[in-house]
Formats: sequence, C-alpha cells, structure tokens
Amino acid sequence: MNHEAYVLAAYAVTTIVVLATSVKVWVEGRSFRRRVSALAPLRGKSIGRES
Repeated sequence: MNHEAYVLAAYAVTTIVVLATSVKVWVEGRSFRRRVSALAPLRGKSIGRES
C-alpha cells in the first residue's frame, strides 16, 4: 500500500467513525428528550407544581 492509499483509507475510516458517533449521539439525544418530555408532567405533579 502506497502513501496515498494509506491516507485515503485513514480518511475513510475517520469519516465512518465520526458519522457513526454522530448518529449514535443524535439518536440517544432524541430518546432522552422524549423520555424527559414524557416524565416532566408527572414529575411536576409529584413535586407539587401544576403546569
């Protein structure tokens, strides 16, 4: 493998890792916000805050 192929392979691996990490964080963030928004009214009532 010459230098150019090595650099291109490194860029490809880096791009795949960055995209996979971004998608994972985005999906986990959406599910976290969904859980928080679902629990917020219940938590507010249990603390005594009617909203």
